[in-house]
Amino acid sequence: PGWTAYRKRILVRSYDVTTHLLACENVLGITLGDGWYCGYLAGHDRQFYGDRPSVIACLRVIGSDGKEAEVVTDSSWLTGSGGICKGDFFMGEIHDARSENLGWSSPGVVLEDWLPAMVIDAPEARLLLAEAPPVKRMEVLPGKPLPLPAEMASVGTV
Repeated sequence: PGWTAYRKRILVRSYDVTTHLLACENVLGITLGDGWYCGYLAGHDRQFYGDRPSVIACLRVIGSDGKEAEVVTDSSWLTGSGGICKGDFFMGEIHDARSENLGWSSPGVVLEDWLPAMVIDAPEARLLLAEAPPVKRMEVLPGKPLPLPAEMASVGTV
């Protein structure tokens, strides 16, 4: 949602996901990156506000019968790594597609080497609804080949 002084306020978003819900089992998957919170920040090194990405999520479901249920982030969630090796607004992203966990956010997938999410203390900062419009795709540009970073050169090509 944008940069903020994370020790004072954290900007959040709300989404209507009704059209994405299935009549059968559903899975809520979240991909996290360093972002402004724990990535590089102008004039500072990494991890100025925190040492790892974190998320607070709540899915509120209102059934056709009017009953409400909530799914919230807690230690029952699983965490694992994927194809994003490094990701930062200033330093760019290194993505290794071979490390992707295909179907990781699909019903019925077994994630054997994933671990329970670590629960951390709630932030002292105020949670505020972001006022800026959400990011949306404006244009698709064709990809361009780039040389592999030195640390990946011995891996070869796919």
